[in-house]
Amino acid sequence: MLQTRPSPAFGLRTYRKHPHTTDLAIHPGTQGLTVTQESAVDSVAHALDLEVGAPVIARTGVYWRANTPVQSLRTYFPTGVRRLGEPSRVTEEATVRLATPREQAELDLGALSPVMALRRIAYATTGRPVELTVCVLVPGYAAVYQLDV
Repeated sequence: MLQTRPSPAFGLRTYRKHPHTTDLAIHPGTQGLTVTQESAVDSVAHALDLEVGAPVIARTGVYWRANTPVQSLRTYFPTGVRRLGEPSRVTEEATVRLATPREQAELDLGALSPVMALRRIAYATTGRPVELTVCVLVPGYAAVYQLDV
């Protein structure tokens, strides 16, 4: 099912103004935030309309709440993304699945732990994908979005 909603940036502005208005808030800070150039694996290449192995910029991090990892975030950009334009459309997909071995290690989860995965692809006005973000949330953590309309 395809649903249209306002840009997540609206909610982000509100969160930045009032990040501690709920006990569910992730307090500022990440552990292990890195930005690297990598070769696109199959799923990243497919989402960004690239060849497998093409260079991408990867930004990764783990977010914590009360000294517990609650979310991992991976964002991939094709190299040269500045030339591709600003995002004009976003497609999001939410799934519940078992954590991968990498996610188990990052989020301190057991082998059969379910996670909620949010996969977002941002597209330029030309229709070209310019960003892939994969956000993984641990069980028991709620992601609360407030979108001003």
